[in-house]
Amino acid sequence: MSDQNRPPTGDRVYVERRRGKDWITRGIEILSGISWIAIIAIFVSVGFATPQGGGGGWALTNMLGQTVVATPNYYYYGVARYLSLATFLLCLFGFVFNIFRHKRKTDRYRKSLIIFGAVSLISFIYWTIRLG
Repeated sequence: MSDQNRPPTGDRVYVERRRGKDWITRGIEILSGISWIAIIAIFVSVGFATPQGGGGGWALTNMLGQTVVATPNYYYYGVARYLSLATFLLCLFGFVFNIFRHKRKTDRYRKSLIIFGAVSLISFIYWTIRLG
């Protein structure tokens, strides 16, 4: 073949040889979906733990002369803490899978795994410090 018929080395055409999604890609997608569900569960548990005003606090304070204090439910904060740890480990595992999969130019990292992993690690550290 003469040099005139060869394409230049920088102008190679990329040919996709993969036939659909393999088990690693499916696993990464499943882990990403589970991490979405876990983050939503963390928000719900923190919502349950937040103290509610109790409605008639002002009337009870005036009638009884005592202060009504709404205390948080620390059980749900503990649930949020352990869900944060589980989400971090899940995202870390998915990110490691993603690193092994990232071999070609067209492969992408799952941004949701990276963001949720960072948020859940910060959340776990926060709840560990707050709960003691």
